Amino acid sequence: MKRCLGCGVELQNEDKRKKGYVRSLDQDYCMRCFRLTHYGDSLIDLRLDIKREDVLHAIKTDKRPVAFIVDIMNIESAISNDMIDALRGREVVLIFNKYDILPKYINSSKIEEYLDAFVSEKMQGIRVIDVIITHKYDDHFAELFLDTLNNHQISEIMFCGNVNAGKSTIINKLIEGSKLTVSRFPSTTLDFNVIKQGDLTFIDTPGIVDEGDLSLYVDEKELKRLSIDKTIRPQIFQLYEAQSYFVESLLWLDVLPKDKGSVVFFVSNNLSIHRTKMAKAAGYYDRHRDDYKLKLQLDSAKEIGINDAKTEIEVDGLGVIALNNIAKIVVHHDKRNKVTIRKAAF
Repeated sequence: MKRCLGCGVELQNEDKRKKGYVRSLDQDYCMRCFRLTHYGDSLIDLRLDIKREDVLHAIKTDKRPVAFIVDIMNIESAISNDMIDALRGREVVLIFNKYDILPKYINSSKIEEYLDAFVSEKMQGIRVIDVIITHKYDDHFAELFLDTLNNHQISEIMFCGNVNAGKSTIINKLIEGSKLTVSRFPSTTLDFNVIKQGDLTFIDTPGIVDEGDLSLYVDEKELKRLSIDKTIRPQIFQLYEAQSYFVESLLWLDVLPKDKGSVVFFVSNNLSIHRTKMAKAAGYYDRHRDDYKLKLQLDSAKEIGINDAKTEIEVDGLGVIALNNIAKIVVHHDKRNKVTIRKAAF
């Protein structure tokens, strides 16, 4: 049985509509991985093909240590209760990835403080043996990671993380040559893929589908505009009275400041944000909700009172919104999209 070097799926040359299709079994990469690598194109939409509960069950029943890769923009969403349950009792190297997309002015010590508090509070019952903050240009990651394995006498480790957390990029840093598919499309790693590297064994698991991620529900052709692949240029708004903000037709945010406040959007540089007076927001949405290719049904409204001077909203699959000196917000979002209030990290 021959498997694709990119995604680990069994290769077959009988049905081009199914996983693992190749024109010839002499090829090393399936058609999907080939097109992802060379054209950034996905012939088969596999976003919902792999069930979250199946992957989590496989992780939970395996007793090997875990390298858990987390997108730094989706911390609350990734470290969910069911993921914590799957990791309970295990040795875990926690890797916060994509640090390079954050603006350089953000204080790294503040992020580290936030992450330390988060791990202590949310990941009880899990033996976190190291926390590494990294990004795709980090030349020191491999050395740090391999030192951790050596110090804890780990020879086999399982890699897991939500789709598009950068898991394949992380593994590519640890092996000689590029063997795995790296892509903006969710769930490109289709089956468990065992990679031998000297005396070490890396087990790559399928990307875990996060059903609260709004990228699952937008037009696949628009994913490139939604994804954050370059350093974010924050969009900053000062406000003295109630205002409403629209991230295209993906999110509608009503904001009531205590006196002078500010709202900072850490989202893709490709997205436009419109501000209007709160009293005019409903009319604006009715007139313009179909003007954008990136759009969702904003059929849920969540009102949240805010006590802290600084707090943040994590919108799964979109980004983070920082709130300074705000009294109350109302978040209008697609009911499938997970929205979480968190302590300020940025």
